[in-house]
Amino acid sequence: MRTQPRARAELFTIALAAIGSSAFVLARLVLAAKGELSRFVVAGTQWTSPVNHFVHRFANSGYDGQFYWRLAADPFNLGMAPVLGIPFDHALRVNRIFYPFVAWMFSLGQPRWVAFGLVVVNFLAILALVYLAIRVCREVNRSPYWSLVVLLVPGLIGSLSRDLTEIVSALLIVIGVMALREDKYWVVAVAWSLAGLTRETNILAAACLALVSLWAIATKRRRVSQREIAWVVPGLVFVLWQVIAHHSLGTYPLISSSGTGDLGLPFVGFIEGASHWLPSTHPHLLAKMALYSVETLVTGTLLVTAFKRRSCFDGLERMLIVVFSLLVICETRRGWQVPFDNRYATVPLILIWFGLLRGTNEKQLRRVLWIAPLVLVTVAWRVVVI
Repeated sequence: MRTQPRARAELFTIALAAIGSSAFVLARLVLAAKGELSRFVVAGTQWTSPVNHFVHRFANSGYDGQFYWRLAADPFNLGMAPVLGIPFDHALRVNRIFYPFVAWMFSLGQPRWVAFGLVVVNFLAILALVYLAIRVCREVNRSPYWSLVVLLVPGLIGSLSRDLTEIVSALLIVIGVMALREDKYWVVAVAWSLAGLTRETNILAAACLALVSLWAIATKRRRVSQREIAWVVPGLVFVLWQVIAHHSLGTYPLISSSGTGDLGLPFVGFIEGASHWLPSTHPHLLAKMALYSVETLVTGTLLVTAFKRRSCFDGLERMLIVVFSLLVICETRRGWQVPFDNRYATVPLILIWFGLLRGTNEKQLRRVLWIAPLVLVTVAWRVVVI
């Protein structure tokens, strides 16, 4: 039961998260984006034609946010043809419909407000993550201010900076994990169905749960029960979306030829990619390398901490952390050639923070807080660089 002082502390914690996130967005808008919110989209001339007057066009290939903008401008048009001057670079983008769809709703279907909607959705998702962390702190009778540690994940900052899907992905995965602990299987089913429609790799959460469940049934530790809807429904929704997208694209997004080549053998992509930028002496690239090293140190620290404190996580959570971490280390050279951030590690790192909040004491948590200044370095970088 919450006391009045605790309720005020929890509300103040959410307010701190809102103020901090707003300050970051405003600072980035003024300094890096030169007062133009559409610069967060990072649309490039390679994929965005001059007919689009709603986004700033950079003289390069741009970044993933431009394709989320295209989906958010018209989420019902799933074909490869341009929408307001932006086509898809490959069919795989159609898998990631949920974040743009919510942004479309916040922008009231108006293209001129889409850039605003994309930022607002990520902003609200950050506050939702903090709220869920507050709930965990409440369960273990910990100060709600500790919930702010979930923001010490570089990928959250990178995603908020460039209108990307990692924040919403992490939120939906965490909702499912917490609901599973409370035996709320329909909540898990809905959250992980939407997660699979936010980023295709998120369906691995349901796949992991399926493996755990089927093994328990096969070894007769339990019978088939209502729990199965938690992984069956996300799988069915994911397959159904492939069929719907196929009607517009003529191909299944998950197996489209342009969607391959992102995963390979562990660390091979890093070695091949590093060979591209390690010899460089260009100041801007050297600065990116330094930033990437900082973010990798944060990621590695949290992964090692999770291994040491693995009793903080149940079997499924450990599996999720391992599987989503493998996606990072198995990324091909395409993702490592130009060091940007560790946003692909966002989901496992968020899960780690939630587990640490639940299963460690404050002394153990304080030992990890030395990474906070490192994360602030990444925040400062994002404020000044698009």
